[in-house]
Amino acid sequence: MDATETPCTWWFSIEDNFLKDEDYLALKLFSITPHAAGCERVWSSLGWLYGKRRTRLGLDKIENMYKLSAYCHANAKKELPFYGIEKSTEEIHQILVDAHLNPDQRPP
Repeated sequence: MDATETPCTWWFSIEDNFLKDEDYLALKLFSITPHAAGCERVWSSLGWLYGKRRTRLGLDKIENMYKLSAYCHANAKKELPFYGIEKSTEEIHQILVDAHLNPDQRPP
């Protein structure tokens, strides 16, 4: 293999029928782009859960908090559209005010 040849081009150059499974597997593996986006997302979420205020949490508690958070984020699109169907605009506004989620109104 010379300096201009990549591992993918080398595996493409093999014409032996005996190695078809191996070259297919190698091409699949070399096609994967290495990145840490998934890990960074988990670390970001865990950093939010385990910050400067929450330094005495045990590993089990942090793990359970993250699982609950991940479940809520994963199922929010399925569950939230049904929440306000039977509520009027005024009722939804009052819920947001009570939860201090309305930017127009400050908490007491």
